[in-house]
Amino acid sequence: MKKFAKDHGLDYVLMINQRSDCRIPKLKDAISYAKALNVSVEELCNGKRLNPETLDPRIKAIADCLASDPEKLDAVEVLLFEKKHGNSGVMVS
Repeated sequence: MKKFAKDHGLDYVLMINQRSDCRIPKLKDAISYAKALNVSVEELCNGKRLNPETLDPRIKAIADCLASDPEKLDAVEVLLFEKKHGNSGVMVS
């Protein structure tokens, strides 16, 4: 796993900590892991491969946009966190 992390520019210590603590990676980390493994994030999470022919093109466009900009991923994670914890007063610019 150490070689895999190094070869793909991933944080080995973070990967080990997430695994040993049974933590779910942040979205941006999950995307990095999925890219390194050449699978979708969904497949990484549940082992099921997406069928690109049935994937809504809007979802693919959103995923491509988020994958290209870590700041956008961070913004989505903040919004999801706030929604989960009942704070709907988040201002996004």
